Amino acid sequence: MFLRRTAAIRRPPRRRTRDERAEDHHREGGTGTLAVSNAVSVPVPAVPMAPPATGKLTHHALGRAKLGMTRAQAHAAYRLSSNRGKRYEEFFSLTPIGVRVGYASNALLNTLPSRERPSVQGTVVLALTANPYYALSGIRHGASLATAQQTLGKGHLFQVGLNR
Repeated sequence: MFLRRTAAIRRPPRRRTRDERAEDHHREGGTGTLAVSNAVSVPVPAVPMAPPATGKLTHHALGRAKLGMTRAQAHAAYRLSSNRGKRYEEFFSLTPIGVRVGYASNALLNTLPSRERPSVQGTVVLALTANPYYALSGIRHGASLATAQQTLGKGHLFQVGLNR
């Protein structure tokens, strides 16, 4: 009597929840939080001596960096920083990706009325990051432009330089 071998029917794997992916991440030695974007699990590496990203992305703040804060306040908020030779920029180390802040330059100050210059001089006027921890209405670094436009809308458009 011959038994016929049949190929096992393979079903697609069940989609795992965020909590299940986080458990696997920590079991495999991952540190920090687990960043998830477009249903893709990304383990967050630990950066030596760099604190994890904290806070939120709002209309006036990116984590601990807030628009209008002074250099001294920015340095007090983040312990690891470097200007990388830039006079009006500062880079703050976080796990896994840091935050870059820009201060008002002389060129920017010269465009302002003289009575407004003292309140802007030496303050944060720009905060940038590609850290997947931060999201604006669910839109994170790596999201498609179509998804961002659908979620956020166009808002008030403005032109910078010759970019069209």
